[in-house]
Amino acid sequence: MAATRKQASAPPGRIGPVTELWLAGLGAFKLAGDVGGRVFQSLVERGREQEEVNKAWLGRIGEDARTLKGKAGKLLTRVATPFEEGLVAALHRLGVPKREEFLALTHEVEALVRHVTPNEATGDKAKAAPRPRPGRKHTRTAVQPAMNAPSREAAERQGR
Repeated sequence: MAATRKQASAPPGRIGPVTELWLAGLGAFKLAGDVGGRVFQSLVERGREQEEVNKAWLGRIGEDARTLKGKAGKLLTRVATPFEEGLVAALHRLGVPKREEFLALTHEVEALVRHVTPNEATGDKAKAAPRPRPGRKHTRTAVQPAMNAPSREAAERQGR
């Protein structure tokens, strides 16, 4: 027994509720697209403006960082230089040779080695004394104390 159903049909001038719902959804979608497009463009413009503000701010931060770096370097130099000079003076009082003295002694040893080493090409047992290097001053005139020997002041303090 199949019962036949009557399908409700809308009167000729009216639209059915399902169709109305469908059309309302399409209208909402269109409205969102129109308004959404304008909102999107507005957001893009605001983003560009904010990007320019951020770049200017980062530029100022970078300048401040470079300034602080320079000031810190100057301060470190002002603090470190006297400390290093004091350390070198204390080591020298203990008999440790200064860098310049060590380099001068090294150059003298190298010159003596070259003078004593036989010249293999000519068979000579000794070479002529080497010429001084240009741009370097020879500051040592007297024999320096041995590296492990105490300085005069340290020896006097110890009663030697």
